[in-house]
Amino acid sequence: MKRILIRVSGWHPSLPKAEVKAVLEAEGLVYDVILDSRMLMMIEADEASIKALERRCSYVRRIALWIASCRADPSSVMDAISKADLPSFMEPNRSFKVYAERIDPSMRGLRKRLEEAIGDAIRRRGFRVDLENPDYNIVCFLDSGLAHIGVQVSRIRFRELFLDRLPTRRPAVHPSTLQPDIARCLVNLSRARAGDRLLDLFCGVGGILIEAAILGCRVVGLDMDLEMLRRAEANLQGYGLVFEGLVRGDARKPPFSNIDRIVTDPPYGRASSTKGVNPVKLIEDFLQGAYDVVNRGGYLCFMSPVEFDASKLVEDTGFTILERYTQKVHGNLTREILVCRR
Repeated sequence: MKRILIRVSGWHPSLPKAEVKAVLEAEGLVYDVILDSRMLMMIEADEASIKALERRCSYVRRIALWIASCRADPSSVMDAISKADLPSFMEPNRSFKVYAERIDPSMRGLRKRLEEAIGDAIRRRGFRVDLENPDYNIVCFLDSGLAHIGVQVSRIRFRELFLDRLPTRRPAVHPSTLQPDIARCLVNLSRARAGDRLLDLFCGVGGILIEAAILGCRVVGLDMDLEMLRRAEANLQGYGLVFEGLVRGDARKPPFSNIDRIVTDPPYGRASSTKGVNPVKLIEDFLQGAYDVVNRGGYLCFMSPVEFDASKLVEDTGFTILERYTQKVHGNLTREILVCRR
Protein backbone atom coordinates (compact mmCIF):
# COMPACT_ATOMS: atom_id res chain seq x y z
CA MET A 1 0.00 0.00 0.00
CA LYS A 2 1.23 3.48 -0.89
CA ARG A 3 0.25 6.94 0.22
CA ILE A 4 -0.98 8.80 -2.84
CA LEU A 5 -1.60 12.54 -3.25
CA ILE A 6 -4.48 13.45 -5.56
CA ARG A 7 -4.94 17.04 -6.73
CA VAL A 8 -8.48 17.51 -8.03
CA SER A 9 -10.20 20.31 -9.92
CA GLY A 10 -11.67 23.13 -7.89
CA TRP A 11 -14.73 23.70 -10.08
CA HIS A 12 -17.03 22.12 -7.46
CA PRO A 13 -16.43 21.73 -3.70
CA SER A 14 -17.33 18.03 -3.45
CA LEU A 15 -17.99 16.34 -6.81
CA PRO A 16 -14.34 15.84 -7.85
CA LYS A 17 -13.49 14.05 -4.61
CA ALA A 18 -16.73 12.08 -4.72
CA GLU A 19 -15.75 10.94 -8.20
CA VAL A 20 -12.39 9.68 -6.91
CA LYS A 21 -14.07 7.59 -4.23
CA ALA A 22 -16.69 6.27 -6.65
CA VAL A 23 -14.04 5.14 -9.15
CA LEU A 24 -12.07 3.30 -6.48
CA GLU A 25 -15.24 1.59 -5.29
CA ALA A 26 -16.27 0.70 -8.84
CA GLU A 27 -12.89 -0.90 -9.49
CA GLY A 28 -13.00 -2.84 -6.21
CA LEU A 29 -9.90 -1.11 -4.87
CA VAL A 30 -9.43 -0.89 -1.11
CA TYR A 31 -8.39 2.54 0.17
CA ASP A 32 -8.25 4.70 3.27
CA VAL A 33 -8.63 8.47 3.12
CA ILE A 34 -5.78 10.12 5.02
CA LEU A 35 -6.47 13.71 3.93
CA ASP A 36 -9.58 15.29 2.43
CA SER A 37 -9.05 19.04 2.08
CA ARG A 38 -10.09 21.60 -0.50
CA MET A 39 -8.69 20.40 -3.84
CA LEU A 40 -6.36 17.82 -2.32
CA MET A 41 -6.77 14.25 -1.14
CA MET A 42 -4.31 11.74 0.25
CA ILE A 43 -5.27 8.09 0.19
CA GLU A 44 -3.53 4.91 1.21
CA ALA A 45 -4.09 2.37 -1.54
CA ASP A 46 -2.47 -0.06 -3.92
CA GLU A 47 -0.65 1.49 -6.88
CA ALA A 48 -3.32 -0.01 -9.17
CA SER A 49 -5.55 2.82 -7.99
CA ILE A 50 -3.33 5.30 -9.83
CA LYS A 51 -4.09 3.74 -13.22
CA ALA A 52 -7.80 3.56 -12.43
CA LEU A 53 -8.00 7.23 -11.46
CA GLU A 54 -5.87 8.32 -14.39
CA ARG A 55 -7.98 6.36 -16.88
CA ARG A 56 -11.44 7.20 -15.56
CA CYS A 57 -11.67 10.48 -13.65
CA SER A 58 -12.90 13.74 -15.14
CA TYR A 59 -11.62 15.96 -12.38
CA VAL A 60 -8.27 14.56 -11.23
CA ARG A 61 -5.46 16.88 -12.32
CA ARG A 62 -2.29 15.48 -10.70
CA ILE A 63 -1.37 12.26 -8.90
CA ALA A 64 1.82 11.87 -6.87
CA LEU A 65 3.41 9.28 -4.61
CA TRP A 66 3.65 10.93 -1.21
CA ILE A 67 7.13 11.62 0.18
CA ALA A 68 6.49 13.83 3.19
CA SER A 69 4.19 16.36 4.84
CA CYS A 70 5.43 19.12 7.11
CA ARG A 71 5.01 22.75 8.06
CA ALA A 72 5.20 25.04 5.06
CA ASP A 73 8.51 26.78 5.77
CA PRO A 74 11.95 26.24 4.20
CA SER A 75 13.64 24.69 7.23
CA SER A 76 10.81 22.21 7.79
CA VAL A 77 10.71 21.02 4.20
CA MET A 78 14.51 20.64 4.08
CA ASP A 79 14.41 18.61 7.27
CA ALA A 80 11.58 16.44 5.93
CA ILE A 81 13.41 15.77 2.65
CA SER A 82 16.65 14.94 4.48
CA LYS A 83 14.81 12.21 6.42
CA ALA A 84 12.65 10.90 3.56
CA ASP A 85 13.27 7.53 1.94
CA LEU A 86 13.98 9.03 -1.48
CA PRO A 87 15.52 5.83 -2.94
CA SER A 88 12.05 4.28 -2.69
CA PHE A 89 10.80 6.86 -5.19
CA MET A 90 13.80 7.98 -7.24
CA GLU A 91 16.69 6.09 -8.82
CA PRO A 92 20.19 7.37 -7.92
CA ASN A 93 21.84 10.11 -9.97
CA ARG A 94 18.66 11.01 -11.82
CA SER A 95 17.39 14.52 -12.54
CA PHE A 96 14.40 16.39 -11.14
CA LYS A 97 12.56 19.67 -10.98
CA VAL A 98 10.21 21.06 -8.32
CA TYR A 99 6.78 22.59 -8.74
CA ALA A 100 4.89 24.06 -5.78
CA GLU A 101 1.20 24.89 -5.99
CA ARG A 102 -0.77 27.04 -3.56
CA ILE A 103 -4.13 25.40 -2.87
CA ASP A 104 -4.90 27.43 0.24
CA PRO A 105 -5.34 31.03 -1.02
CA SER A 106 -4.07 32.42 2.29
CA MET A 107 -0.61 30.85 1.83
CA ARG A 108 0.87 33.62 -0.29
CA GLY A 109 4.55 34.28 -0.92
CA LEU A 110 5.76 30.73 -0.22
CA ARG A 111 5.90 28.97 -3.58
CA LYS A 112 9.32 30.07 -4.82
CA ARG A 113 10.96 29.83 -1.42
CA LEU A 114 9.73 26.29 -0.89
CA GLU A 115 10.61 25.22 -4.43
CA GLU A 116 14.18 26.39 -3.78
CA ALA A 117 14.34 24.72 -0.36
CA ILE A 118 13.04 21.39 -1.68
CA GLY A 119 15.41 21.59 -4.64
CA ASP A 120 18.41 22.24 -2.39
CA ALA A 121 17.47 19.37 -0.08
CA ILE A 122 17.06 16.87 -2.93
CA ARG A 123 20.31 18.01 -4.57
CA ARG A 124 22.12 17.28 -1.32
CA ARG A 125 20.82 13.73 -1.58
CA GLY A 126 22.73 13.21 -4.83
CA PHE A 127 20.19 14.20 -7.48
CA ARG A 128 20.61 16.92 -10.10
CA VAL A 129 18.29 19.67 -11.26
CA ASP A 130 17.00 19.66 -14.84
CA LEU A 131 14.28 22.21 -15.56
CA GLU A 132 13.80 21.20 -19.20
CA ASN A 133 13.62 17.40 -19.27
CA PRO A 134 13.73 15.97 -15.73
CA ASP A 135 13.45 12.31 -14.87
CA TYR A 136 11.21 13.20 -11.92
CA ASN A 137 8.76 15.99 -11.22
CA ILE A 138 8.54 16.79 -7.52
CA VAL A 139 5.28 18.47 -6.53
CA CYS A 140 4.52 20.38 -3.36
CA PHE A 141 0.92 21.23 -2.51
CA LEU A 142 0.46 24.07 -0.03
CA ASP A 143 -2.68 23.73 2.03
CA SER A 144 -3.80 24.66 5.56
CA GLY A 145 -0.31 25.69 6.65
CA LEU A 146 1.29 22.46 5.46
CA ALA A 147 3.46 21.36 2.56
CA HIS A 148 2.57 17.97 1.06
CA ILE A 149 5.45 16.73 -1.10
CA GLY A 150 5.40 13.90 -3.62
CA VAL A 151 6.80 12.45 -6.83
CA GLN A 152 4.35 13.13 -9.62
CA VAL A 153 3.25 10.00 -11.48
CA SER A 154 0.44 11.47 -13.55
CA ARG A 155 -0.77 14.81 -14.85
CA ILE A 156 -4.16 14.91 -16.55
CA ARG A 157 -5.06 17.92 -18.67
CA PHE A 158 -8.71 18.60 -19.43
CA ARG A 159 -8.07 19.56 -23.04
CA GLU A 160 -6.17 16.36 -23.77
CA LEU A 161 -8.84 14.23 -22.12
CA PHE A 162 -11.99 15.75 -23.61
CA LEU A 163 -11.17 18.23 -26.39
CA ASP A 164 -12.19 16.02 -29.31
CA ARG A 165 -15.47 15.08 -27.60
CA LEU A 166 -16.71 18.58 -26.80
CA PRO A 167 -20.31 18.97 -28.04
CA THR A 168 -19.33 21.25 -30.92
CA ARG A 169 -16.73 18.74 -32.14
CA ARG A 170 -18.93 15.66 -32.21
CA PRO A 171 -20.15 14.35 -35.58
CA ALA A 172 -23.74 15.26 -34.60
CA VAL A 173 -24.59 18.13 -32.25
CA HIS A 174 -27.46 19.42 -30.13
CA PRO A 175 -27.49 22.41 -27.74
CA SER A 176 -28.91 20.49 -24.75
CA THR A 177 -26.27 17.76 -24.62
CA LEU A 178 -23.98 17.47 -21.60
CA GLN A 179 -20.33 18.43 -21.62
CA PRO A 180 -18.15 15.29 -21.65
CA ASP A 181 -16.59 15.93 -18.24
CA ILE A 182 -19.89 16.01 -16.35
CA ALA A 183 -21.19 13.07 -18.41
CA ARG A 184 -18.10 11.06 -17.44
CA CYS A 185 -18.48 12.11 -13.81
CA LEU A 186 -22.10 10.90 -13.72
CA VAL A 187 -21.05 7.53 -15.13
CA ASN A 188 -18.34 7.28 -12.50
CA LEU A 189 -20.72 8.22 -9.69
CA SER A 190 -22.92 5.30 -10.76
CA ARG A 191 -20.00 2.96 -9.94
CA ALA A 192 -20.17 1.58 -13.48
CA ARG A 193 -17.64 -1.08 -14.38
CA ALA A 194 -16.46 -2.46 -17.71
CA GLY A 195 -19.02 -5.00 -18.85
CA ASP A 196 -21.91 -3.43 -16.95
CA ARG A 197 -25.11 -2.90 -18.91
CA LEU A 198 -25.70 0.85 -18.69
CA LEU A 199 -28.90 2.55 -19.82
CA ASP A 200 -29.57 6.22 -20.56
CA LEU A 201 -33.35 6.70 -20.59
CA PHE A 202 -33.11 10.15 -22.24
CA CYS A 203 -30.03 9.57 -24.37
CA GLY A 204 -30.38 12.50 -26.78
CA VAL A 205 -27.31 12.64 -29.00
CA GLY A 206 -25.42 10.22 -26.77
CA GLY A 207 -23.16 12.30 -24.52
CA ILE A 208 -23.47 9.94 -21.55
CA LEU A 209 -23.35 6.83 -23.74
CA ILE A 210 -20.09 7.96 -25.32
CA GLU A 211 -18.32 8.29 -21.97
CA ALA A 212 -19.75 5.01 -20.65
CA ALA A 213 -18.75 3.13 -23.79
CA ILE A 214 -15.20 4.46 -23.54
CA LEU A 215 -15.06 2.93 -20.05
CA GLY A 216 -16.12 -0.44 -21.42
CA CYS A 217 -19.81 -0.47 -20.50
CA ARG A 218 -22.41 -2.18 -22.68
CA VAL A 219 -24.47 0.89 -23.46
CA VAL A 220 -28.16 1.11 -24.31
CA GLY A 221 -29.92 4.36 -25.19
CA LEU A 222 -33.62 5.23 -25.17
CA ASP A 223 -35.25 8.34 -26.60
CA MET A 224 -38.65 9.30 -28.01
CA ASP A 225 -37.07 11.35 -30.80
CA LEU A 226 -35.89 9.27 -33.75
CA GLU A 227 -33.66 12.09 -35.00
CA MET A 228 -31.88 12.16 -31.63
CA LEU A 229 -31.26 8.42 -31.90
CA ARG A 230 -29.81 8.86 -35.38
CA ARG A 231 -27.45 11.52 -34.04
CA ALA A 232 -26.49 9.34 -31.07
CA GLU A 233 -25.64 6.53 -33.49
CA ALA A 234 -23.55 8.89 -35.60
CA ASN A 235 -21.65 10.06 -32.53
CA LEU A 236 -20.98 6.60 -31.14
CA GLN A 237 -19.86 5.30 -34.52
CA GLY A 238 -17.84 8.46 -35.12
CA TYR A 239 -15.70 7.63 -32.09
CA GLY A 240 -15.47 3.95 -33.01
CA LEU A 241 -17.54 2.86 -30.03
CA VAL A 242 -19.68 -0.26 -29.73
CA PHE A 243 -23.23 0.04 -28.42
CA GLU A 244 -25.76 -2.64 -27.51
CA GLY A 245 -28.82 -0.77 -28.68
CA LEU A 246 -30.52 2.55 -29.43
CA VAL A 247 -34.26 2.24 -28.99
CA ARG A 248 -37.15 4.59 -29.66
CA GLY A 249 -39.43 4.51 -26.64
CA ASP A 250 -40.92 6.09 -23.54
CA ALA A 251 -38.69 6.44 -20.46
CA ARG A 252 -41.75 6.05 -18.27
CA LYS A 253 -42.21 2.49 -19.55
CA PRO A 254 -38.75 1.34 -20.63
CA PRO A 255 -38.75 -1.91 -22.64
CA PHE A 256 -35.73 -3.39 -20.88
CA SER A 257 -34.66 -5.69 -18.07
CA ASN A 258 -31.39 -6.75 -16.46
CA ILE A 259 -29.89 -3.23 -16.33
CA ASP A 260 -26.89 -2.71 -14.02
CA ARG A 261 -26.66 1.08 -14.13
CA ILE A 262 -28.94 3.90 -15.23
CA VAL A 263 -27.29 7.26 -15.88
CA THR A 264 -29.42 9.99 -17.38
CA ASP A 265 -30.25 13.69 -17.60
CA PRO A 266 -34.03 14.08 -18.02
CA PRO A 267 -35.36 17.05 -20.01
CA TYR A 268 -36.39 20.03 -17.92
CA GLY A 269 -38.60 21.68 -20.53
CA ARG A 270 -35.99 24.38 -21.24
CA ALA A 271 -33.37 23.64 -23.90
CA SER A 272 -34.76 20.10 -24.21
CA SER A 273 -38.39 19.23 -24.81
CA THR A 274 -40.57 17.10 -22.54
CA LYS A 275 -43.00 16.49 -25.44
CA GLY A 276 -45.77 18.30 -23.60
CA VAL A 277 -45.47 16.32 -20.36
CA ASN A 278 -45.17 18.22 -17.07
CA PRO A 279 -41.43 17.94 -16.28
CA VAL A 280 -41.92 17.08 -12.60
CA LYS A 281 -44.47 14.41 -13.51
CA LEU A 282 -42.06 13.09 -16.13
CA ILE A 283 -39.34 12.65 -13.52
CA GLU A 284 -41.75 10.98 -11.12
CA ASP A 285 -42.86 8.50 -13.78
CA PHE A 286 -39.38 7.83 -15.18
CA LEU A 287 -38.14 7.01 -11.67
CA GLN A 288 -40.74 4.28 -11.36
CA GLY A 289 -39.77 2.95 -14.77
CA ALA A 290 -36.12 3.00 -13.78
CA TYR A 291 -36.85 1.09 -10.58
CA ASP A 292 -38.67 -1.59 -12.55
CA VAL A 293 -35.77 -2.32 -14.93
CA VAL A 294 -32.60 -1.88 -12.86
CA ASN A 295 -31.21 -4.93 -11.10
CA ARG A 296 -31.39 -5.22 -7.33
CA GLY A 297 -28.24 -3.55 -6.00
CA GLY A 298 -27.95 -1.54 -9.22
CA TYR A 299 -27.39 2.21 -9.32
CA LEU A 300 -29.25 5.19 -10.73
CA CYS A 301 -27.50 8.54 -11.21
CA PHE A 302 -29.41 11.47 -12.65
CA MET A 303 -29.74 15.26 -12.57
CA SER A 304 -32.75 17.47 -11.92
CA PRO A 305 -33.45 21.15 -11.13
CA VAL A 306 -33.48 21.65 -7.36
CA GLU A 307 -36.96 23.17 -7.46
CA PHE A 308 -38.35 19.83 -8.66
CA ASP A 309 -37.49 18.31 -5.24
CA ALA A 310 -36.47 15.05 -6.89
CA SER A 311 -35.18 13.61 -3.60
CA LYS A 312 -38.76 13.20 -2.40
CA LEU A 313 -39.76 11.60 -5.69
CA VAL A 314 -36.86 9.14 -5.45
CA GLU A 315 -37.78 8.02 -1.96
CA ASP A 316 -41.36 7.37 -3.04
CA THR A 317 -40.21 4.86 -5.67
CA GLY A 318 -38.14 2.67 -3.34
CA PHE A 319 -34.64 3.77 -4.35
CA THR A 320 -32.21 4.64 -1.57
CA ILE A 321 -30.40 7.97 -2.00
CA LEU A 322 -26.69 7.49 -1.33
CA GLU A 323 -25.33 10.88 -2.38
CA ARG A 324 -26.71 14.28 -3.31
CA TYR A 325 -24.85 17.25 -4.79
CA THR A 326 -25.98 20.64 -6.05
CA GLN A 327 -24.44 22.55 -8.94
CA LYS A 328 -25.25 26.10 -10.02
CA VAL A 329 -25.34 26.12 -13.81
CA HIS A 330 -26.39 29.74 -14.34
CA GLY A 331 -28.62 32.36 -12.75
CA ASN A 332 -31.84 30.51 -13.57
CA LEU A 333 -30.75 26.92 -13.03
CA THR A 334 -29.29 25.08 -10.07
CA ARG A 335 -29.46 21.35 -10.47
CA GLU A 336 -28.98 18.48 -8.08
CA ILE A 337 -27.17 15.27 -8.83
CA LEU A 338 -28.58 12.22 -7.10
CA VAL A 339 -26.85 8.86 -6.72
CA CYS A 340 -29.33 6.14 -5.78
CA ARG A 341 -29.33 2.38 -5.33
CA ARG A 342 -32.13 -0.11 -5.65
